[in-house]
Amino acid sequence: MKNIIRNNGLVGVLVLLLAAFAASQWIIGCASVATGSSPFVVNVERVETVAPGAFDLVLGIDDSNRPYWRTNAPRFHAFAEQLRRPVPYMGTNYPASITALLQLQQVKTDYKAGRATSNALWSAFVIVNDLYTDATVWASAVTKPQ
Repeated sequence: MKNIIRNNGLVGVLVLLLAAFAASQWIIGCASVATGSSPFVVNVERVETVAPGAFDLVLGIDDSNRPYWRTNAPRFHAFAEQLRRPVPYMGTNYPASITALLQLQQVKTDYKAGRATSNALWSAFVIVNDLYTDATVWASAVTKPQ
């Protein structure tokens, strides 16, 4: 691994991170569904599990050299800034990525207890899933070797 980092610099590190992330997605995707679990809730929980890693990867890449990404990949940098944007949740400001996950977790808990509708869970799920999808696409795009 040291040779890869030494020879390829930041791109080598980012490619290794992306490969580790992809492997974790494959392992998580192969997890079995517990008897009696709603497939919808299982999918929500899958996204709750994998999304934080994708968000951290994108933010870590952007944090590695913000001026570079701001100048050379402004749309990627804008997406990272969107994930960082403070959003109020229960009296505290959290980054938008964390707020979306907290809201999804709360609605899922309420849904399981019969206090929320499937439409409410779907709405919260779509927000996190779209951010997750965008994060994986951006991570792939900016770590692609030239």
